[in-house]
Amino acid sequence: MVYIELTKVCREMARLKLPALLQLNKMILDELKRRGVVRTNNNIVGDLAEKLFAEALGWTLAENSQSGYDAVSASGQTYQIKARRCAAGQNTVRFGAIREMEKEQFDYLAYVVFDENYLIRQAAILPRKQVSELCLHQSYTNADILCVNLNTILDSRDTEDVTDLLRRTLDKL
Repeated sequence: MVYIELTKVCREMARLKLPALLQLNKMILDELKRRGVVRTNNNIVGDLAEKLFAEALGWTLAENSQSGYDAVSASGQTYQIKARRCAAGQNTVRFGAIREMEKEQFDYLAYVVFDENYLIRQAAILPRKQVSELCLHQSYTNADILCVNLNTILDSRDTEDVTDLLRRTLDKL
């Protein structure tokens, strides 16, 4: 039923001029914000990832201006949350910059990879030590970049696969 409705909406969107499409985009972002799915208008993928992890695992999200971590568990563990949206055939994923990794400001890194339609391809939690081993340092930005091979990362005993948990959470939102 939802698919049929979306198909009708897409046919109507094809008739809209650019200003109307941009207004529709703003209205969608406003609705996502009203529902608490996104906190900003700048990074829908990152905001969605933070919401999913917080809902699924009961974490408390840090303030947007918090440096070094994005969420805290009930036991006080800190989590950096990263997300990427990529094509189905892309199996090596580079996440956004991790600043000041040497300061050890988080205990774990949680990531989620979405496909083009915002469906979850993979989600996992890695200890900081494993993250530092997988990162590449970029001197020109003075940041570390987490690079993950989606075909092999879940084979590591230190990696906690939370893909199904986040998929169920996404279905409930």
